[in-house]
Parts: sequence; structure tokens; C-alpha cells
Amino acid sequence: MPPVPRPVEPLRPPDLPVLSLRHLAVGPVGDLSLDLAAGEAVLLLGPPGAGKSAVLDAVAGFRRPERGEIRLDGRGLAHTPTHRRGIGVVGSPDSLLSHLSLADNVALPLRLRGIRAPERVARMLALLDLAPHAADRPAGLPALLRWRAVLARALVFAPRLLLIDAPGAGLDPAERAALAMDIRRLRAASGATLLGAARDAEDALGLADRVVVLDAGRVLQIGTPAALHDGPAAARVAALTGAVNALPGQVTAIENDLARILLACGVSVEARAMGLAAGQNCTVLVRPERIAVAAIAPSDMGEGAMPATLIEAIVAGGETRLRLLLGAEGAPPAELRVRRQAGPLLAAPGSAISVAWQGHRAWAFPAEAPA
Repeated sequence: MPPVPRPVEPLRPPDLPVLSLRHLAVGPVGDLSLDLAAGEAVLLLGPPGAGKSAVLDAVAGFRRPERGEIRLDGRGLAHTPTHRRGIGVVGSPDSLLSHLSLADNVALPLRLRGIRAPERVARMLALLDLAPHAADRPAGLPALLRWRAVLARALVFAPRLLLIDAPGAGLDPAERAALAMDIRRLRAASGATLLGAARDAEDALGLADRVVVLDAGRVLQIGTPAALHDGPAAARVAALTGAVNALPGQVTAIENDLARILLACGVSVEARAMGLAAGQNCTVLVRPERIAVAAIAPSDMGEGAMPATLIEAIVAGGETRLRLLLGAEGAPPAELRVRRQAGPLLAAPGSAISVAWQGHRAWAFPAEAPA
């Protein structure tokens, strides 16, 4: 496999961030400070309107910040036009020029810089399995190939920093996974630093070394994918970083960092207390993959097990997705979603089963926190 072009290393202290944002205010984002180390991948994660694209546009030079500083390799970019920043921007597939061949589209950044290097273009096309389509026009190609073409175009001149917004938008899950693998592979081979934006947790957590969770312009939490998935600092972070069950209840006791909670559905559970006091209303959050299920009585399953009724079981890929009703007799039941590895059918819909989870694998946040 041909090597990926590597960016030219500037003369810079080894610990100097490739990209540094200081108190950046742009669009809905009021104050963002962030450093990206050489070769690091950081994804901005949040719903529409969170401010993710505004940050990328400011770094690329498409949008002027209201306040704050953007530095690339220690150099301020306030007065540097877009075309002189040396940043690779992965546009949408629609940004490919329809009147040019795929090879000419990929070569465009080199041509604009006065560089004639057909071997670089050929190398990028080969790396992304695009060589057989080099002479084709973009319009007739499948969406995945067009996404690979915009990735090749952004990397062909070996930028130090790569920007990508909504990677794989419009692709089906299998194609998005293939594109994510391409991005990881080429980024690792080239050594490029990546700043991206995604609204889908799976996209962000699968591509990033660190994730910045944004909502309505506010930074909720910054951390590794594992830290955010298993240790959200707020209920909104938990909801934005993966599927989660939200169960209302009231705290009956707190011991160490575990709260005992009586759920509105009438059963008592344990969860990590996140800024709670006894007697306070709360919302218990638990990931579907953290819930154990068994077609036995709660007394046989062990301490903390609760009775439930299986409503539905759907096999999707390598996992089985269950819908359950949880609740004590006479109380309004709560719906619970569970994910487990695909295997033999647990029980028929309508069957009584048992569920349980470890207290430190669930979180209890104050009820007023959004879930």
C-alpha cells in the first residue's frame, strides 16, 4: 500500500498544541477553550444548533469569531485568510465539482497551490480504492465513493490539521462504519490532527481520542469516549453520548456515593448519587447494555433483582434488543430497553423475567436536570 503524505513539521516546541482555542465565542458558542495535540482527534458532539459547525467554520476561516483566539502551531489566525491557513477541510460530497473528473477534484488543492504532483493524486486514489473511478464524474458515483473523494481531496496536500463536519452524513450504518475506518486509517498514517463535529454519539465516540459535548452553545463535558460513556457529569451528557433509560424516582437514602431510590414504578434500585440529597426527586439513568436479564424469579437471580415483563425482542446484527415493563404490582409500569449479545430467545413476549444492574453502573441526577 502506498504511503500517506505526511505534513511538513514546522519548527515548534514539541509540547506546543497544533490547534489552540482560547475563550472562543462564535455563533451560539459562548466560551470554548481547547488544545489539540499533534496527531490527536477531537470531535464536537451535540444536537443541531449546539454550535459545532460554527466552531469549525471559525477555525477554517469561513466565519469570524465574536471573541477569542485561534492559534495554529502557535501562530494566531485572526488575520490569516482561509486559503493561507493550510487546513484540510473535508466538505460534503456535494462540494465536489461536477464538471471535473474524480482525479481532477482530488488534485484541486494542489493546483490552487501551484503544485503539480500527479503521483500524490494517484497515491490518494489508490489508498481509498478510488483508482478505478479516477476518470469518472462525481455525479454518477455512489455516496461512499464521493465521501472518500472529499477525504482524499482534503488530505492530498498533507495538511497539519483536518476539519470534518458530520462525517458520513447520508450513508447507511455499514457505509458510515467503512468511512470511519478510512478516516482512522488515513489519519493515523498521515499523522494529521483532526477536529470534527458530529450529532451522532456513535460517530463521535468511534472516531475521537477526546469528545467535547456541546448543547445550546455550552460546553457540558470534555473527556475520552470511555470517560463520557461511563462517567457523564450531567444527565444531558449521558443522553447525548449513547442510548440510556431514564427512570423518575425519589432518593430514600445515600451511603457513600450510592443512592437508594424508590422509582415511580414502585421498585427500589441503587445508582451513583450525582449531587443528590435524601428525599430529593431524581432521574435514574442506566445504559441498555448495563442491564442483566434472566428468565428466572428475582429471588433466584440475586440481590437487587426486580420482576419485569418482556414486551418485545428484536435481533439486530450481533445483538438482541429487548423492551420490558418494570414495576411493582399496583404502580404504573416503566418501559425499560435492554441490549444483550444475540443468542437464544430469552422468553416469549408476555413472559415474566427478572432484571438487575450494579449500582455503580447507573447514575441518579436531580430531577430538574434534562435527561
